[in-house]
Amino acid sequence: MDRHLQPTIPENTGHGSNWSEEEDKQLCNSVLSAEKGCLVVDYNKNIGDRATEVHSDTEMISRWDEIDSSVQKFIGFYDSILRFTQKIEPRPTDLLEKTHIMYKASFTTEPEPFIFEHCLPILSVEPKWALHNMPRATGTKKRSIDELEKNEFGGVSIWDIPRPMGYKRVRALRKRALEEEEIAARQQELKELREETVRMMAAQRLAIQEEKLRLAEHRIMMKDLSIITDPQQHAYYKIRQEQILQEMIRKDNDSVKDVKKKIS
Repeated sequence: MDRHLQPTIPENTGHGSNWSEEEDKQLCNSVLSAEKGCLVVDYNKNIGDRATEVHSDTEMISRWDEIDSSVQKFIGFYDSILRFTQKIEPRPTDLLEKTHIMYKASFTTEPEPFIFEHCLPILSVEPKWALHNMPRATGTKKRSIDELEKNEFGGVSIWDIPRPMGYKRVRALRKRALEEEEIAARQQELKELREETVRMMAAQRLAIQEEKLRLAEHRIMMKDLSIITDPQQHAYYKIRQEQILQEMIRKDNDSVKDVKKKIS
């Protein structure tokens, strides 16, 4: 290869068969614009600073064969899906996404994604790779409709596509959904009932404790201090009676304040 035709390579990059998107695009442009046999010359002349690695003549030809076959296969799936879906939907959507799925599923051993979408805007302007173009099967032997569909859709027949649900199936699903809603509503009611029961039981326990405390305070208030001879017991009951009395006065004052608030 002539030295002056070699692309300028950035520093710290190796030599090999890895291709960037810019290199793929230039390779496609060179195929479309260069004369026959001048692909390598045109590529090296135009790639310039966009090159990440130096590619040999053999690598360029091999890469172009890979792009060409992959793009033709992808466009074939695209047109097949377009023609098939137009029978059901006048303006089909998500065609590229569906084509990517069909392309990946067409590999029998290990699924491989379509990696040359960046080449489509360049190649699709030519009749060979136009999106409306569809490679036709050759030969005169007649094949069944199922076999033709499997060929167009990468080994997947339209008979494998699930049929739309019938009226009875839809009704059964709606009935089941309603039953599930009723079950969910009953479960919610039971949950609320359990929560209410827990609250009532807690309130009852609190009321019992308050009643026990009220009875204990009542016994203390009714205690006759004049008959208690033990000085310590006498002092204890006297203090407790004063505390209980002060608490009763405080509660009465709070009640009066609440009443005045409501009135005002």
